[in-house]
Amino acid sequence: YWRAPTDNDRGNKMPDWAAVWRDAAAKRVAERCEVSDRTETSAAVIAELRLPAGESRARYAYVVHGSGAIEIETFFEPMGAKLPVVPRVGLLTELAPDWTNVAWYGRGPQECYWDRKSGAAVGLYRSTVRELIYDYVEPQENGHRTDVRWMEITDTAGRGLRVTGLPLFGFNVWPYRQSDLEGPSHPWKMPRRELVTLCLDAAQMGVGGDNSWGARTHPDYCIQPGRPLTHRIRLE
Repeated sequence: YWRAPTDNDRGNKMPDWAAVWRDAAAKRVAERCEVSDRTETSAAVIAELRLPAGESRARYAYVVHGSGAIEIETFFEPMGAKLPVVPRVGLLTELAPDWTNVAWYGRGPQECYWDRKSGAAVGLYRSTVRELIYDYVEPQENGHRTDVRWMEITDTAGRGLRVTGLPLFGFNVWPYRQSDLEGPSHPWKMPRRELVTLCLDAAQMGVGGDNSWGARTHPDYCIQPGRPLTHRIRLE
């Protein structure tokens, strides 16, 4: 539920006013987790969670198929008095460092965000993890691609992961951890990691900055409290 602050986020003090979301995932409490809907070819794992952010709740359903494919449905309900907008809603995992080739069908080829995407045409693109990141003068959230139908991340032999949106999603891939983007003053100070971080987002708020520095994101491009969000993807 968090993103590394951008320059605009720092300018409008997002790390302070949205701080409740920084540790919401790490401190969530599972109230129910069980296997259901078991058949000869699939089974569903359902997890219901309470978040330390107002009265917010989340539900994750993982349908595991005998083929190895996994469909994940996320239901997220940000609720509570005076709860701030949510920086992002998605899933995050770490992959092997040799998964370096990326292909996707969605907006690109440059990074694009909810409120910065009209100049990024929908198409089929191929790149590498290193080429997809953008080294701003000060490390921050970067490299997002939005309105993605599917993406693949593989090693040189073509082994890897395919993600399909049901219908759409956004993604980031970085050769470091998301937390590494908070703290270093310049890209050369970023730690070297033997991993690839993959973010699969249902939504991420826009970058704002209409005044060239610090302006808040327009409400139309924010994940607003009180509005439930449902999202589905398929992993193969």
